[in-house]
Amino acid sequence: MIAVGASLAQPATVGTGNSVIDDSVGDVGASPAYVDIEMTRITQTGQGRIVFVMELAGPVMPASGTTVLYTWFIDDKRANNGLLDPEDFSVNLLFDGKSWATSFTKANEPAQPITGAANLGVSSAYDVSGATVRVYVNFADMMKLQQKDPSLDAKDFYWWGATRYGTVSPPNADRAPSVPRFRERRNGCIETSLPCDPSAWEGCHQEYDGRRKPHSFLFYSWFDCVNQAIE
Repeated sequence: MIAVGASLAQPATVGTGNSVIDDSVGDVGASPAYVDIEMTRITQTGQGRIVFVMELAGPVMPASGTTVLYTWFIDDKRANNGLLDPEDFSVNLLFDGKSWATSFTKANEPAQPITGAANLGVSSAYDVSGATVRVYVNFADMMKLQQKDPSLDAKDFYWWGATRYGTVSPPNADRAPSVPRFRERRNGCIETSLPCDPSAWEGCHQEYDGRRKPHSFLFYSWFDCVNQAIE
């Protein structure tokens, strides 16, 4: 599901932005529960930060020597196709087998948020607590980056979450949502997320105006016809 504020039916609280993706549990095969996404969320705080959150199916306790990556992919605003293409961005929390580190990167190769990616120097901090991981990103730094690189829209972007286990390269251990979703405009105001069968994408393209996009986050959202036009 996608949520802005409390629900799709209500405007978001003024001064906050919130986007949530729920994910099914038990779809990571033999990988540990701490890479199985239950929910991932991006939340705006009053301290000028955006918080990237994942709630996992088990406590996050990677063994020494094990590589674990939690990442939130942000689409280049010119693409918005739900895939990590070169020029897309990502917020990353990486355990390299010894210690944790955060980064805000731009992919130079498809599906590679770490290997060969450019670290863009956006200030961030992290928290690992029980089955929840959080990365806190400085919004002012994102705005400065947008001025340098207009392919980033720091206030309004499409995103999705993923985990990787044992490697920073594909495949993902888990992804939320599990497949890209399709978004439909309703009454010119609120957009909803509609799951489609990947094998029937062509039909979905035709039915839903040809737009295949992942979930969105809108900074300082106010979803009504008067104050916020949805493009």
